[in-house]
Amino acid sequence: MAWLLAGAAVAVGLVLVFSSVVEPLLSGHGVQPDQAIFAIGALLAAGTLTYYVRYRTKAAKWATYFMVGFCIWAHGLAFVVMELFRGSAIELGDYLRLAAGVLVLSAFGALWVKAGRAAPAKVPK
Repeated sequence: MAWLLAGAAVAVGLVLVFSSVVEPLLSGHGVQPDQAIFAIGALLAAGTLTYYVRYRTKAAKWATYFMVGFCIWAHGLAFVVMELFRGSAIELGDYLRLAAGVLVLSAFGALWVKAGRAAPAKVPK
């Protein structure tokens, strides 16, 4: 069942990358940076989920949480940067979400490093 979930996550990631990056490039339309960042981040998160399903280490679990959080946070950061370049006003809530994302990513990253140091990861054969 876990492999089915991991496979579905990778398939969704590939579809997102195709529809957000490859298809706009092939059709001549502009690629939206925030959508491209989200799609590529989703594919990376799916890859770490697949690694976790295969090896079941604590480091892989925290890496998966980190990548999912990073995917969402990077999308929000790209949106705020795009709005700033357009000259649009950014609401305080957007800045607070980005700051909260940094705190969450820092916590997940620290737990990932701690889990990686506590027990050596299983090396793929």
